Amino acid sequence: YTQAVFPKYSFSTSHYFKGEKFGIFANYAISPRKALLELENDVNFINDQNTVFSRWQSDTERVSRTQAQQLNLILDYDLSERDQLNLTSNVTYSPNKSDAYTLQTIMRNGVGAVDSTLQTLQQTEADQLNTSLDLNYTRKLKKDGATLKANGHYTYYEVSSGQDGLSTYFDPSGAFLRDFPFSTDAEQYIDIFTGQLDWYTPITSGSFEAGVKGSFIRSRNTIEYFTGEDNQRSFDIALSDRFNYDEEVYAAYATLNKNWDPWTLKLGLRAEQTEVKAESLTLSEINRQSYLEFFPSVFLSRDLTERQSLSFSYARRLTRPNYADLNPFRFFLNENEFQQGNPNLVPAFSHHFNLNWSLNDTFFVDLYYRDNGNYLATVSFQDNENLTLRQTEQNVAGSLSYGLDFTVSTPITSFWYLYSYSSLFYEENTIFAEESDIETYVNKVTGFYGYLGNSFTLSNDGNLTGEANLLYLSGFLDGAFLISEAITLNLGLRKTLWDDRAVISLTVEDVLGRTNAPKAARYANQDISFFWRQETRFVRLGFTYNFGNFRLQNRNADLDKDELQRIENE
Repeated sequence: YTQAVFPKYSFSTSHYFKGEKFGIFANYAISPRKALLELENDVNFINDQNTVFSRWQSDTERVSRTQAQQLNLILDYDLSERDQLNLTSNVTYSPNKSDAYTLQTIMRNGVGAVDSTLQTLQQTEADQLNTSLDLNYTRKLKKDGATLKANGHYTYYEVSSGQDGLSTYFDPSGAFLRDFPFSTDAEQYIDIFTGQLDWYTPITSGSFEAGVKGSFIRSRNTIEYFTGEDNQRSFDIALSDRFNYDEEVYAAYATLNKNWDPWTLKLGLRAEQTEVKAESLTLSEINRQSYLEFFPSVFLSRDLTERQSLSFSYARRLTRPNYADLNPFRFFLNENEFQQGNPNLVPAFSHHFNLNWSLNDTFFVDLYYRDNGNYLATVSFQDNENLTLRQTEQNVAGSLSYGLDFTVSTPITSFWYLYSYSSLFYEENTIFAEESDIETYVNKVTGFYGYLGNSFTLSNDGNLTGEANLLYLSGFLDGAFLISEAITLNLGLRKTLWDDRAVISLTVEDVLGRTNAPKAARYANQDISFFWRQETRFVRLGFTYNFGNFRLQNRNADLDKDELQRIENE
């Protein structure tokens, strides 16, 4: 049970049976939620003389209701002493998800006098379904420690939503001027197929592994936009669309591990061939991509003494855009403010360098450098001519970060364990300034991140424990935005009962009420600020009771695939 602005609760039950050759694990969870999000938004519109001629201040309240349910099922079967089969299924269903928006906007002229006000009431309803099926086969080969693994996976995701909104304009005295009703109907269907084959074998003082993988994604999306109410609704073809996205990725990879005292070496190489077709059927626009990319990695470590070690690592990585971000559709808060996808997004490639020194597995120092390349950023732009605010996704022109991290993980006393992480960092993003005369804008920050985690054993038998965690962030970047400092203090207690058969826990999060932080983007002819206030401050009470032989453990089935992370699933 969680008490924030609105109360929330979740209930789950898990069951595990294990026989000589067969094991089954089942879990069901339901989490009804009512959540509040408040937003303050200021936009100063600027003319060609670089003078503010209109100031818009908006206050938004969103109340969300969800009834999410999740079912997990894991089946293990030992075909023989050398052959194992695992089947994992996951179903998440969220019916009747709703978001109720109330927006109040005050529009002033350049000197601050009220020109007019705007009120928007909007309701969004959605049904969401996400199902996954994962089949794993493991064969122990004749060579001791050698294995062959095969995996097949399928995910089906769908969401259908409807939106109804009404914007009403008033003059400075509060007299009615006009209203603007609008609505949308949207659907998204995604199919994901993956197949993978991995081979692992020990070698002298190390190991070698290699594999191949294929991923096939099919996404079908539709949006219909209407103006007017009920039987007078008018279809707007300019804002309606059907969008199809197809992606195929073929990968081959290998990793070599070698150990020779005092050195450790790990070398990896991954090759990926990608084929993409993104098509807007309404606009008759097709975007095709075809590329072959290589992703090397290296890790080299040396034990300097029995207590000290030094290591270096490098890896080239990629991040692909979420499927929903590729849709060119618009989601309107009102006719002046909307979110829009970008079908021209491409994967972001990055280079990661790390130099790490450790002492006695207690003190760690890490020097890092990241060339994040054309990373994927969420950006907002004001259109000073049409007086609109647009949020979209963008491959930035460039991004880099570097810093120095220091970590301490050690017991202080017999009842107090300390984990401390500190980071001095520099971040820099170069954004394409889409609504400005300048081509790019460089946003940068030098900051400090600090985390102090304290764990306490409060009873002699170890059944009562507590924790106190403090996080401080001086400021960081979000695309073209600079986010102000944030402080989070969390406290918790945990008590085990009846020979660890039951657990009761109490957690208080964001005690200081400083987790949420404002952000602003001010450059060229852009002057935008946001302050999102989520329900980060709450008290949570939890209780767990274990029946039967609760110390049985099921095999841990992994559904954490990169393709699934690109689905925006709440």
